[in-house]
Amino acid sequence: MEKEKIFQFDDISEAIKALYEKIQEGDLILIDGSKEIKMGRIVEEIKLVK
Repeated sequence: MEKEKIFQFDDISEAIKALYEKIQEGDLILIDGSKEIKMGRIVEEIKLVK
Protein backbone atom coordinates (compact mmCIF):
# COMPACT_ATOMS: atom_id res chain seq x y z
CA MET A 1 0.00 0.00 0.00
CA GLU A 2 1.21 3.48 -0.79
CA LYS A 3 2.49 5.38 2.26
CA GLU A 4 0.42 8.45 1.40
CA LYS A 5 -2.71 6.32 1.87
CA ILE A 6 -1.78 5.34 5.44
CA PHE A 7 -2.84 7.61 8.28
CA GLN A 8 -2.02 7.52 11.97
CA PHE A 9 -3.69 9.59 14.65
CA ASP A 10 -2.97 10.23 18.31
CA ASP A 11 -6.49 11.34 19.07
CA ILE A 12 -9.90 9.82 18.24
CA SER A 13 -11.42 13.18 17.34
CA GLU A 14 -8.56 13.82 14.89
CA ALA A 15 -9.23 10.48 13.23
CA ILE A 16 -12.96 11.11 12.97
CA LYS A 17 -12.39 14.55 11.43
CA ALA A 18 -10.02 13.05 8.85
CA LEU A 19 -12.54 10.34 8.02
CA TYR A 20 -15.19 12.89 7.16
CA GLU A 21 -12.70 14.79 4.98
CA LYS A 22 -11.09 11.84 3.17
CA ILE A 23 -13.41 8.83 3.05
CA GLN A 24 -15.09 8.09 -0.27
CA GLU A 25 -17.53 5.47 -1.44
CA GLY A 26 -15.74 2.22 -2.22
CA ASP A 27 -12.79 2.88 0.13
CA LEU A 28 -11.40 -0.05 2.07
CA ILE A 29 -10.50 0.99 5.60
CA LEU A 30 -8.41 -0.91 8.14
CA ILE A 31 -8.75 0.32 11.70
CA ASP A 32 -6.28 -0.92 14.26
CA GLY A 33 -6.31 0.01 17.91
CA SER A 34 -7.39 -1.06 21.33
CA LYS A 35 -10.74 -0.99 23.08
CA GLU A 36 -9.17 1.26 25.69
CA ILE A 37 -8.88 4.09 23.18
CA LYS A 38 -12.44 3.48 21.97
CA MET A 39 -11.73 2.38 18.43
CA GLY A 40 -15.33 1.19 18.20
CA ARG A 41 -16.36 4.84 18.09
CA ILE A 42 -14.45 5.27 14.84
CA VAL A 43 -16.19 2.25 13.34
CA GLU A 44 -19.56 3.74 14.29
CA GLU A 45 -18.58 7.06 12.68
CA ILE A 46 -17.59 5.28 9.45
CA LYS A 47 -21.07 3.80 9.28
CA LEU A 48 -22.49 7.35 9.30
CA VAL A 49 -20.29 8.70 6.49
CA LYS A 50 -22.05 9.14 3.14
